[in-house]
Amino acid sequence: DTGEENLDHFTSIEDGAARILSKVGWGLYLRGIVHLSDESAKALSQYAGDELSLTGLRKLSKVAAKHLCQVASDLELDFDAIPKSAAAILRKHPSFADKD
Repeated sequence: DTGEENLDHFTSIEDGAARILSKVGWGLYLRGIVHLSDESAKALSQYAGDELSLTGLRKLSKVAAKHLCQVASDLELDFDAIPKSAAAILRKHPSFADKD
């Protein structure tokens, strides 16, 4: 057990896999994922590990962004890569409260 789950080599995620991964209790690195469905985002909203990194996201709906805003852990995202409407929602997450 390394205390992290680096799954950067995956470019997509099934909703069921997102539900399973939402239960890990350490850092979860999904930086290769380019699109997150609303259902996968809803599942990952239950994630409460150390950090959830989704810096590879390029496609994200406003609904999915609202789900990700509920993640209790630190979020890592690339705001320049996701749609502006989703970025506006996600900037409200506590991870980004002190950043402009």
